[in-house]
Amino acid sequence: MKKMSISEKIPALKPNTGWRAVAIEECGEPLVSINQESLLSTTFSAHQIMVVPQYYHQGIESAKAELFAREGVVARLIRVAQKLPDGYRLLVWDAWRPIEVQAALYRKFEQQVKLENPTASPEKIAELTSKFVSLPSDGPQKPSPHFTGGSIDLTIADSSGIPLNMGTEFDDFSEKAATAYFEDNNVSAEIQSNRRMLYNLMVSEGFTNYNEEWWHFDYGNQFWGVIKGAKAIYGVPKTLSSTLHMNS
Repeated sequence: MKKMSISEKIPALKPNTGWRAVAIEECGEPLVSINQESLLSTTFSAHQIMVVPQYYHQGIESAKAELFAREGVVARLIRVAQKLPDGYRLLVWDAWRPIEVQAALYRKFEQQVKLENPTASPEKIAELTSKFVSLPSDGPQKPSPHFTGGSIDLTIADSSGIPLNMGTEFDDFSEKAATAYFEDNNVSAEIQSNRRMLYNLMVSEGFTNYNEEWWHFDYGNQFWGVIKGAKAIYGVPKTLSSTLHMNS
C-alpha cells in the first residue's frame, strides 16, 4: 500500500453531480458530541481538536455551541488529528446541522447571491446559492448533507489556535475556494502546502472532499457515496430527537 504523504498534489477532483440519486441504507450510527473529551476518547488529548462553532458565533438562527457528528466521523477525525505534525491541531467549524440552521443559512446566502447578481433569474439564483449551501431537506432519501451528520467543515490551526492560511476564509464564494485552485494557480507555496496537508490527511481516513470548498469533507452520506461509487450509510439520524433535547 502506498504511504500517505501530506505534501502530495491535490488531484483533479470529481464533482458531486447526481448525489441525490445515491441510495441510502441507514446504518443507525448515533450522533455524538465533538465538544466533549469523554465522548472523543479517554486517552485522546482534547486540545488536538478545537471546536469553534461558526454559525453559533455568527448568530445564525437555531445554531448551537455544541457540535455533533456521526460516531464514525468523530473516530476518523481523531485519527486525522493524531497524524498531524507536531504543533498543529484540527479546528472544526461545523458538522451536523439541524434543518432550521440549514434553512437559515440558505436564506442568508440566497440574499447575498441576489445582491451580487441583481439581474439573475430565480432559477439562476437557486443554482448559484445551491453551489455553496444545499437546499434544506430532511427527507429520508434526499437529506441535506450536513443534516446527516456525515459532513464536516474544518481547517488546521497552529499551536496557538490560529488557522493556517488556506487562501480564503471559511464560506468564501469565490473561485479560490475550490480545493485544487492553488494547484493550477500557485501564487503561494504556503497556501498550496496547507491545503495539501488538510486534504491528504482527511482523505487518508476515508473522507471525500467537496471540490468547490476546501474546508468541506464527507463520510458516509450521499456526497461521499457519489464520489466513492457506493451506497450512503448515513441518512436521517435515528437519534435526532434526543440530540435536539441535548441541544435545548
